[in-house]
Amino acid sequence: MAPCSRDRCLKDFESYPVTLHLKSGEVHHGCLDVERTGLEFVYEKPASDEDITKASYLIYQPEYNTVHALVRYHDALDEKQMRTRERAERKAYHPGLIRRSCRALRNFFASVKDAIVEALGLVVGRMKGIQAVAPIMKSGGAYLDRVGKQAIGTAADVTYDPLLEKQIGMRVVLQLPDDSPGPNEYVGTLREYTKDFFELLGVDYERVWEVAVMGEESGASAGAIAMERTPNGVRLENRNPFDVELEAVTIQGEGEGADGSAVPVEMPMQVAAGATVQFAIPSDAKSISLKFRTRRKADLIVPRTGSFIRHKSE
Repeated sequence: MAPCSRDRCLKDFESYPVTLHLKSGEVHHGCLDVERTGLEFVYEKPASDEDITKASYLIYQPEYNTVHALVRYHDALDEKQMRTRERAERKAYHPGLIRRSCRALRNFFASVKDAIVEALGLVVGRMKGIQAVAPIMKSGGAYLDRVGKQAIGTAADVTYDPLLEKQIGMRVVLQLPDDSPGPNEYVGTLREYTKDFFELLGVDYERVWEVAVMGEESGASAGAIAMERTPNGVRLENRNPFDVELEAVTIQGEGEGADGSAVPVEMPMQVAAGATVQFAIPSDAKSISLKFRTRRKADLIVPRTGSFIRHKSE
């Protein structure tokens, strides 16, 4: 059942430029719009795929389990967005009296709802076992089950976990599933949690990816990194507004030095924002594989499925 209101974690990222990382490896960038039934990432520039122009990417609430992370990179925010984000971070560290009172009141009603739903389930179960009302329950059982599920869905919209409540505003270690792309632990400030997501602020978010360049004088791209085979080697241009680390280069070919070994260049190689670098490779290399890594300050939203707040940090 879809939630009756928009997710509180997701709402914190609304109208910001956000990067969506899917478990499949797909990556989408756009300004986030949040609805109770899903998310829309509105591209800064429409993308053309053959004869089709795509202006946004939609992901629906039942597809949330395909999400690896929603990432709000600090260096992608303008001055106004950064000020708004910093105010939210200060409130997460030092919530005021009104914020604490509202949260306590919300958690109280969540606990009451949980108790009511539990009591309703017990009553319905007991009535089904009473022979005198069995005919009534048989005819109206479907209705009562539907009412119970609606009540459970309403209660689930406000999630209260006393163990997690103690970690709000604290630096914590978020543990992701072992098969997650990249590191499976991140440290950040726990700002919020819901039944579907965790939200952390101030995370050093690391991303690793590889790309192959095939054939002589062929080109390729990885995000905003342009790569080109030249007669003398490989030319890279970092068109990102942030530095990128070239961690490893592996050569595949027939000649000497082109048997899967690394290039004779000191690694890792830092490629500054807007910079161009070039390095030599054997001329008879059939293909090369380049491994990139970025570490950027970011805020993070991850699905709770398979993820846990495992430790309190410094």
